Amino acid sequence: MSSIKTGSLLSTFATGSVASIVSSAALVAMSRHETGHAPAALNGPSQWLWGRQAAYRRRAQARYTAVGYVIHHLSSLLWAGVYDHPRLRTTIPQPLLRAAAVTALAATVDYKLVPQRLTPGFEVQLPASAIALVYGVFGVGLVLGDRLARRVRSRRHGLIRASTRLPRAPAPAASGRHAA
Repeated sequence: MSSIKTGSLLSTFATGSVASIVSSAALVAMSRHETGHAPAALNGPSQWLWGRQAAYRRRAQARYTAVGYVIHHLSSLLWAGVYDHPRLRTTIPQPLLRAAAVTALAATVDYKLVPQRLTPGFEVQLPASAIALVYGVFGVGLVLGDRLARRVRSRRHGLIRASTRLPRAPAPAASGRHAA
C-alpha cells in the first residue's frame, strides 16, 4: 500500500474517530438529559444486531451499549471517508461546508433511505431537536478530526524532512595560520 493511501486511511480514521467520540459524548449528554439514563441513545444502533427492542434499552449493558458504540463508530468512519474523499474535497474545499453537506447526507440516509431497523435508533430515546444537535456535533467533529489529522501529518512530514537532511560541512579554517 502506498504511503499516500496509508496517509489518507489514517486521516480518515482520525477524522471519523474524533467525530464518533464527540457525537457519542453528545448522545450520552442528551440521553442523560432526556431520559435520566446516559447510555440510552447509544444503545440504539445495537438494533442492527439485536432487533428493534434493543433501541428501547436505557441501562448500560455490553450487549447493547458496546455494540451500539461500535456500530456508531464504524458508521462515523464511513462518513469520514465520504468527507475525506478527494473529489468532495475538490468540490467543497471549505471544511465546515463539506462537513455540513456530509452530515446532512448522513441524516438523510439514516432517517429517510434505510429500513427502520438500520436507522441509528436514537429517535426512540431522543426528540428530533436533540438528534439534530447530535448530528451538528458530529459535523463539528469531522472538522476537528480533519484539523487534527492535518496537524499530525504536517508534523510527521516535518520530522521526516529534518531527519533526511545532510549534516553541515565544518566551517573552513579562518586565516590559514596555525598557532605555534
